[in-house]
Amino acid sequence: MDKVKKIMFLGGSITVGGVASDYSLSWAKQTYEKIAQPLFNNNCTMLNASLSGTGSFFAAIRLGQHVLPYKPDMVFIEFAVNDLYEAQSDQDLVISSLDYIVRSLINVNPKVVIVFVYTTFSGKNAAETHGIVAKHYNIPEIDFQTPLAEIIATGEKSWSDYMPDGVHPNDEGHLFYANIAADAILRDKERFLTPTSLAPSLATYSFCDPQILLASPQMEQKGFACAAAEDMENLKHLPETVVRQALYAKKAGASVKVKFTGTHFAIYHRIGARMGCVSVVIDGENVGKLDCYYKYADPNIAGEYCCFFRRNGLPQGEHTAEITVLDEKNENSMGNQVVLAGFLVG
Repeated sequence: MDKVKKIMFLGGSITVGGVASDYSLSWAKQTYEKIAQPLFNNNCTMLNASLSGTGSFFAAIRLGQHVLPYKPDMVFIEFAVNDLYEAQSDQDLVISSLDYIVRSLINVNPKVVIVFVYTTFSGKNAAETHGIVAKHYNIPEIDFQTPLAEIIATGEKSWSDYMPDGVHPNDEGHLFYANIAADAILRDKERFLTPTSLAPSLATYSFCDPQILLASPQMEQKGFACAAAEDMENLKHLPETVVRQALYAKKAGASVKVKFTGTHFAIYHRIGARMGCVSVVIDGENVGKLDCYYKYADPNIAGEYCCFFRRNGLPQGEHTAEITVLDEKNENSMGNQVVLAGFLVG
């Protein structure tokens, strides 16, 4: 019997499940259910490595920990919404990140089939930038935005009928996405069963052993406490993606120092209504400030772990980053807490 095919979905909150009333009604789950039998005779299993609030750069960094060990046979990549603003400010980083993801997937499984899908933020996305990579590697593209925009243009429906907040599909929106995806795949099965081939790299930015340096008691710090972390496990579909422990601080002056090798540095931190601010110093130079405040409808929500601060294009080599809690906060924040799940380096 042929080996069981591993069908993976890699994206942001839309592919996590958005605001679907149940994960079984998400576009990813429904798409898998629609293609499992006709494409693989049900000899397959579904994996969802998606993380809310993340784009292709974050995915490239965590690929070796969350994705590559599974050696997936088919991967749906969905970052067209979360890459939108990055594609406008630093298109090369989006292209380089996607390029690294594609090449890495092929490296661990030369027979992998990669598919790009384009969700929408009320008629906007980064499909044009993603398409540069897709066309270069002859990757099939599934466009959700255009057919949805055509319906909206008739005036019979609005974006909010499918996405109440303009981004995350409700049950009707998820079903629309799933039907578009399944129809595209089943219309041209051979196309979606053909392995993605290598081509010359498009990358401008390089990645050096990218990984998440997870928070641990061994990290050089003062004023932080390393403890078990709360996480929204209902939004995490693989155990590797759940944040298990974090560094906690509430007082100004608390700091943590991280040594790393590579050209990228980012902070993996919790957002929420009670969060404060930190300064970031790399190699002795103050490179900016991170405000961890985020307004949720319910201020008691603990908040997701995201990446609101990063520096790319550092000189290749060894670096030291120091993060220090500041005696200031967003004027709307209800506290000064800082919660660090780790650091993205590479």
